[in-house]
Amino acid sequence: MSQENVELVRNATDAWNSDGVEAMLAFYPEDVVWYPFPESPESATGFHGHDGIRDVMRGWNDSFDEYALAPGEIRDYGDKVVGLGELSGGGKIGKARFFPFWEAALSAVGLSE
Repeated sequence: MSQENVELVRNATDAWNSDGVEAMLAFYPEDVVWYPFPESPESATGFHGHDGIRDVMRGWNDSFDEYALAPGEIRDYGDKVVGLGELSGGGKIGKARFFPFWEAALSAVGLSE
């Protein structure tokens, strides 16, 4: 099942890049909780449901003229999947969170190598 989870993440990313947020939402249940930026105050309790994701994406749309997510490596950790990638776009950057190496990214989500 874990490789299937990696493919699910890739497919959701592809949907976002090709058809936008509504296409991506097909990969999330209605009761999803999204934590897009760990240190952002508005992310403390997460964004709830499809409307929560739409709100986050609306903010990103306001910050970029257009953007795309280029997934880099996606790692399988059983019931968790962790990926690093690049967000690129034109316009202005509202907020960003960067990790210099895998250990920091994994630590941010409560995992280790």
